[in-house]
Amino acid sequence: MDDELDTEILGLIETPEARAKGFVTMGEIVDRLVVQGHEEVEVEQRIWSLLTQRRLTPNGYVRRVMKRRVDDGMIHRRAYEFTLVAWEPELDNQLDLHESDGPGG
Repeated sequence: MDDELDTEILGLIETPEARAKGFVTMGEIVDRLVVQGHEEVEVEQRIWSLLTQRRLTPNGYVRRVMKRRVDDGMIHRRAYEFTLVAWEPELDNQLDLHESDGPGG
């Protein structure tokens, strides 16, 4: 079941809409798959697992500001949510993953 769910999650990242935006939020993935009958916690756990396996990577965040009127003004509350993209293993080559021996290498 995990492999099927992983495939569904990664498939949502690869949709034309996601490619056009350049990302999908974690919440969008969870919401879409819960509607399809998956358990919320299971989807969240699979996303975290894909992150640890480096099959997904955060590439930014979405900030939402919720406003609530109170007697003496307005309260603002900010919420931040990861945006995710599929990790391309060949991108590892652009990273310096080896410790340097200091200046000059």
